[in-house]
Amino acid sequence: MNLFVEIMLFVKEWWPLVTFFIGVMYAGYKGVKTINDTLVDIKHELKVSNEKIQESRDQVIKIWSELEKHDERLDDLATKSVEHNERINSLFKSKERG
Repeated sequence: MNLFVEIMLFVKEWWPLVTFFIGVMYAGYKGVKTINDTLVDIKHELKVSNEKIQESRDQVIKIWSELEKHDERLDDLATKSVEHNERINSLFKSKERG
């Protein structure tokens, strides 16, 4: 029983300090929790942004591969056009001679 009385006297004397420290601990907990929640939100936004950048990069790669195919086709058509022009010129030259 004596121990109980001593504990009560201790609490009575140190109550303001104990409540202050409890308040500081609670405020620290809330602050850390807020910072943690903010960091989790930032992590999520970074993940979403990275996924969008990756999708954009993949689309750019696809576009460049398609452009490469079209560029090759245009080169082939330009080569064929030159060949046809040479044939037409040679036909006109042979017609003029003969």
